[in-house]
Amino acid sequence: MFACYYNQNKCSGTYIRVLVKMEEIIMTLDNILLRRLLLGVIGVLFLSVILFCVVGKVKADSLESAGRTFHCASVYIDNNDTLWSIAQEYYTSEYDDIESYIDEIKKSNGLCTDNITAGKYLLVPHYR
Repeated sequence: MFACYYNQNKCSGTYIRVLVKMEEIIMTLDNILLRRLLLGVIGVLFLSVILFCVVGKVKADSLESAGRTFHCASVYIDNNDTLWSIAQEYYTSEYDDIESYIDEIKKSNGLCTDNITAGKYLLVPHYR
């Protein structure tokens, strides 16, 4: 460096080549890191899709192996019927619990409350 201070014409080409080479190395390292990051993201996405497919297949297989299919029954509401009593009659293990099953019945019928009217019909989703 000290020698180049006195003789810039001779050393300036060398410094430029060194700087260009250093820049190429830095760009190559950036490309390698970017490539690794991209491969990591693609790998995570691929594994997520595979996991989603496997879990969905296992759940579908368990329902098929149980021999149960989804149905929707139209149930006439008697005077003494409650949403709870109807849900207990049709409840199966495919639902998490009786409360979530009642929520499903309410959603299927557009109900906001647990009140039902005798003499009307109620759509009841269930497995059998």
